[in-house]
Amino acid sequence: MNKEFAARSKAVFEVLSEIVKIDDSIIFLGGSAIQATLPEPRRLSIDLDVSYGKNPEKLVEILGKMAGYSSVRRTSRNPNFVFYKLSKDDVEIKLDVSRFSVPETQKLKIRGFEVLVPKLRYFLAAKFSSLALDTIGRPEMEPSQIIKDVFDINCILDGKPPLEKTMEDWKHIVSNQNELRGTNYRESQCIESTEKTLLRCVEVTSPPPFFIPQTALGNFQEYLTSGRLLRLDLVNMAARALLLFAFMDDRFFDIEKKAQVESRNRKKLEEAERVLSEKSELSAAQLKALKLAAPLALVCLKYWVENKRSDNSLTTRTRGAGHPRFS
Repeated sequence: MNKEFAARSKAVFEVLSEIVKIDDSIIFLGGSAIQATLPEPRRLSIDLDVSYGKNPEKLVEILGKMAGYSSVRRTSRNPNFVFYKLSKDDVEIKLDVSRFSVPETQKLKIRGFEVLVPKLRYFLAAKFSSLALDTIGRPEMEPSQIIKDVFDINCILDGKPPLEKTMEDWKHIVSNQNELRGTNYRESQCIESTEKTLLRCVEVTSPPPFFIPQTALGNFQEYLTSGRLLRLDLVNMAARALLLFAFMDDRFFDIEKKAQVESRNRKKLEEAERVLSEKSELSAAQLKALKLAAPLALVCLKYWVENKRSDNSLTTRTRGAGHPRFS
């Protein structure tokens, strides 16, 4: 664990504790919020993401007076997304303020103070939307951020939260993102984009370069509170996320359990390889490597490809209007 990152992560919660004193309507979002919902955080997050419907300039001004944080506004091309760099005692963090509307929130007690957070299913839907590159997702392909998104999805799933209404939250986020960004991407485009990103993470063997390079995996280790994340871990996590993306309700856990059993059955693995080969989702070399090195991922992909949502919705290749590169 990187000591500098640990100091910045601590500062995230110090700043959060101060700004909720200023206005308790602030909603805590992002990776820091997800990790705060876990019994024990599994990775550090050095950015503070919040949704706030009022004037962020006033919020930051009061924060400076109350807690001594200096601020510099970072570049943003969209007034609905306002970014700051905060610093105090040689520690810097990023504060990203958005105007996302969150359907349901709950109070979470963190380190002695309370803050509003979304339901866990909203976090899942939000992470899926972040992976919808070139539509409503991240404006740039950043391997380290993609790893964090996939990792956070799996952290949430490990707690087996209720998944009903996850689909509703996904649809809400697609609409909300389009509204805030001034775009008109269809849900089918966003689905295809998310699936494409996750599928590219399921690479066991590849002519160089990998979609997620080894350097990005190496850098991610510094955020972990313990252990390591290997490429095969990422492969299994991405396949698991694709499985969830196909169902987005409580059926997921039953199907995952079924996949775990089938991953130990040679005939079921051969069937999964055949189904995926017929669908031409992955190369023969990738499928063979998955069968040997990540059999559970192979079976999860089989269930995904048989039920994937992009096959069950009207698709269009029309690009959204004026997708702003706001960061």
